[in-house]
Amino acid sequence: MKYIIPALFTGLALAPGAVADRLPWIDEYQSGPCAVSRGNDESACGTAYYCQLQGNRHRIGGLRYESEKACLAAHEPRPWVEHYTPACAFLHGTSEKHCGTEYFCRLHSSSTPPSKLYESEEECLAFHQPRPERLRA
Repeated sequence: MKYIIPALFTGLALAPGAVADRLPWIDEYQSGPCAVSRGNDESACGTAYYCQLQGNRHRIGGLRYESEKACLAAHEPRPWVEHYTPACAFLHGTSEKHCGTEYFCRLHSSSTPPSKLYESEEECLAFHQPRPERLRA
């Protein structure tokens, strides 16, 4: 399996929809159990944090994926975050949790994107579930 993963994700232009049988997205983050596992337990750390650590070459316990993007592509899309909180302004749009998916992804097409993970607003949105129908205007 470890030889299949690099082969699957070298052509991420096809991702994320091109990958069948993707892993479930785990939203839960439990600081104690995650710390004990040193980030190796996705069920304790949640998918977002677990995948974020995949880009860290100094990680204890080895890497399962070549990059954070490869890890995210192996999972179901991130859930849509609708709300925008006042904390977003203080965080300069870097927190999807506080700014919401739409605003967070829009910033990836700006001259100062909140992260280097996504190359554009379109790519950011492709790694997320669509906005739920009940929230569409």
